[in-house]
Amino acid sequence: MFRVETGLAPSPHAASTETRQAASLQEIRGALICAGSHLVSAEDILSQPQPPPDVRVAYGADPNQFLEVRLPRTKGPHSVLLNVHGGYWRPKYDLAHAGHLCEALRGAGIATFNIEYRRVGNAGGGWPGTFEDIRSAYRFVRQDHSRFHLDLDRLVVMGHSAGGQLALCLAAHETSLRRAISLAGVVN
Repeated sequence: MFRVETGLAPSPHAASTETRQAASLQEIRGALICAGSHLVSAEDILSQPQPPPDVRVAYGADPNQFLEVRLPRTKGPHSVLLNVHGGYWRPKYDLAHAGHLCEALRGAGIATFNIEYRRVGNAGGGWPGTFEDIRSAYRFVRQDHSRFHLDLDRLVVMGHSAGGQLALCLAAHETSLRRAISLAGVVN
């Protein structure tokens, strides 16, 4: 079950899982607000190459099944955001445009995993392959969390547009996922 969080969350170092989950949303909100304080136009962002990730890791055998990982420079365990890019579920649109956001969130102390996935027009893309990729990426991060020093109690999945739909679909199918953010998700 999901609920809307409002107000200030307690410290992320608090003991209870619920408190730590609320703190992760507060961290994401704060980081997004900070990122928004340096507003630039979409054209300016898209004309700039994305900052490079720390590492690219495969969660499947297809060339479109990988995560771009950006880790904070501080000691973990870290809050973590899985980002699902939008783009009308089409191969023309990839994760590159979200690299700037992921970099800003990393700068705010949040580990980011920018998910690339098979889309309509890619071999295996479309339903159910696209969703299976999102699910596989999520399970990969959960399984390898200690490798990246992640706090799974402070994990949030966020998606924009088509990615927002996929993030909500993941939240509906994965009982371990407690937090999802849909930015202009295609849901109705």
